[in-house]
Amino acid sequence: MKKILAMLLAFCMIFALAACGQAAAPAASADNLVGVAMPTKDLQRWNQDGENMKTMLEAAGYAVDLQYGANDIATQVSQIENMIANGCKVLVIASIDGDSLGTVLAQAKEKNIPVIAYDRLIMNSDAVTYYATFDNWLVGTKQGEFIEEQLGLKDGKGPFNIEFITGDPGDNNINFFFDGAMSILQKYLDNGQLVCPSGQTEKAVVATANWATDAAQARFENILSSYYADKQLDAVLASNDSTACGVENALESSYSGSVYPVITGQDCDIAIMKNLIEGKQGMSVFKDTRTLAAKVVEMVDAIMKGQEPPINDTETYDNDSSDGVRIVPSFLCEPVACTVANYKELLIDSGYYTYDTLGIDPDAEPAAPAEAAYKLGMGVSLNTDSSKTGNAQVDATYAAVVLDDAGKIVAVKLDVAQSKMDVTDGAVDTAKEFKTKVELGDDYNMAKFSDAVAEWYVQAAAFEAYVLGMTADEVEAMETVVNESGHTVTTDETLYASCSISIGDFKEAVVKACRDEQGVEFTAAGEFTLGIAANTKSDESVAAGDEDGVVKMYTDYGAAVVGADGKILAALTDATQPQIAINKAGEIGDVTFKGTKRELKEDYNMVKFSDAAHEWYEQAAAFSAFAAGKTADELRASELKLNDEGHMVFVDEALYASVSISVDGIIDVVAKAADNA
Repeated sequence: MKKILAMLLAFCMIFALAACGQAAAPAASADNLVGVAMPTKDLQRWNQDGENMKTMLEAAGYAVDLQYGANDIATQVSQIENMIANGCKVLVIASIDGDSLGTVLAQAKEKNIPVIAYDRLIMNSDAVTYYATFDNWLVGTKQGEFIEEQLGLKDGKGPFNIEFITGDPGDNNINFFFDGAMSILQKYLDNGQLVCPSGQTEKAVVATANWATDAAQARFENILSSYYADKQLDAVLASNDSTACGVENALESSYSGSVYPVITGQDCDIAIMKNLIEGKQGMSVFKDTRTLAAKVVEMVDAIMKGQEPPINDTETYDNDSSDGVRIVPSFLCEPVACTVANYKELLIDSGYYTYDTLGIDPDAEPAAPAEAAYKLGMGVSLNTDSSKTGNAQVDATYAAVVLDDAGKIVAVKLDVAQSKMDVTDGAVDTAKEFKTKVELGDDYNMAKFSDAVAEWYVQAAAFEAYVLGMTADEVEAMETVVNESGHTVTTDETLYASCSISIGDFKEAVVKACRDEQGVEFTAAGEFTLGIAANTKSDESVAAGDEDGVVKMYTDYGAAVVGADGKILAALTDATQPQIAINKAGEIGDVTFKGTKRELKEDYNMVKFSDAAHEWYEQAAAFSAFAAGKTADELRASELKLNDEGHMVFVDEALYASVSISVDGIIDVVAKAADNA
């Protein structure tokens, strides 16, 4: 950043010296006339580009013919013809349509007039001498990386709903913007962490004629009404600020989701900066047009003096769209990601804008985001149906949801604690360690050993994405059918394409979580994430001898909502204690399971059969209150001691008065859930 500011200061000094007569600048005349053709005045950035270049060229002693083409190809062609006829020695052209200038540029070539393509590569013309632009692939990758970082995709978070919009199909730059971004995001679309409900992911489909804001708005209003009536939109890859503005206008008029999406952009337009500062746009790629204009002036000056202009790329930009190859020597300036965290340094301190230009009071305190009310709920659906001779098995599908004040799901997480125990000579391995299906990831091997559409965790993520925006009643009403394999699958073809596994237990767990009477209410301003976890152990199992043995697979569950500061906003914990009788031959006997500890409430009988002052579910609620406001590490740092019964309990007497149960396992699973958020 310091390099950028220093460079800009150097530019200012150069031109100041030129104005004072300290630099040897040629006198302006028809012999050093430079033609500058810009596409339009409708976008702020082209006004800045044109004026910056004109000012700098004139400061360097050149006469300038600056024209704007009003986004009309015929007008721009006519302007360039006039520049050639008027004796321009160099042409700097930002084309309206990169394929439309071949004929007029042939005239320039015939008169040996060098042509510098400015920011937009002119295609299919051998008259293009040089190209000056920003690293447009890097623009796209910065946008993709921003979405990747904001959504936590590298950490495996998701699924998230995303939509795409780019610019004019005649602008060769969209190939670099869009493809650069997709080089980061495509893998997340492939593995299900990103889902595009509209299905509109192809560049040709998401292009926007003339980069027009109204066209972008109309398209997104249609997308929102067609695909997001009951879903939340998590991210929009927008290639520039004018298309991002259209998206933001559409969100204002047509979006009722409780989570505002991460939106990218480019150019740091004045009109969009207020949205960025207010959090309606996450970032805009800053391409300092002063830097590019200064580099073009340097290139023009070298050409006019018969010298080699500065070039730093001779491999990337091929302007022959046929089978041939015609690399245009280029100079690529580096773009910078602008966010609310660094806009002052990039735009204000550098002199690019003033506070007045942006309409900002520098002394005003930023408005605090409004708080909204939510509820965290948890549900467990447990069965032992897969148990058979030689194998005791518990499948516990557990879900956590966050509901808004309308009862709609704004966040949901699912997993299955699948505990399989081989029974050999009436005994099981009591030291066995268990992983959930999500923790197993690709090692669960569903895709490898079946005709599944994707691995289990990917399909579960698709289900999560599908139910976002739904109420408990709507999830419960989802239509299913029992297939030939005996699995309860969705009848919705769109969902089935990404989630073909049994969803009966998914539905039950999610509905239970939505209707959780012991759920935790909380408020939040800004973004938050949801995580879940489960830990299973079987160390209390008893081998069969003359009498039946029992397999005890006890599981602790945790759910945590974590704010942007890493602190827990709300937490829940629960536990299941199913018992499966076995004999020495490994045959399965009676199964004992009456419900989770929270579901059992007083029927768990902790007070009746111990000296506990409160029932388990009441102590779990007190623990949840204790966890709120702490980070996962702070929770793990709680001071514990071993009591006379061999349980790890809180040292703090006031806390122990409300939570006297063993808490080491609960702390571990809730902290783990917070880590997973």
